[in-house]
Amino acid sequence: MITQTKFICCFLCYFYWYLKERFGIKSAFGLAKISASIQKKKMDIDAATEQGAEALRDGKQACDNPFDFETERELFDAWRDGFINEKQYLG
Repeated sequence: MITQTKFICCFLCYFYWYLKERFGIKSAFGLAKISASIQKKKMDIDAATEQGAEALRDGKQACDNPFDFETERELFDAWRDGFINEKQYLG
């Protein structure tokens, strides 16, 4: 999931520069807003992954996930992935 987000972000950056050169600043500015929101989402996902790993180190259980499964699915999955990866790392 994180790799897909990085790919989309890179694609939007290249597309932004293309629009800027081809059509002017107005369309490029709209795409820059979208790109910024995707980058923020990626940062939120990375932070949730780190929170999951930190939760295991603090002695919490997998059921202590602070994100809602229904409304924040990507963050829920990222937290769980961080928790599981840290558990496997620590053995």
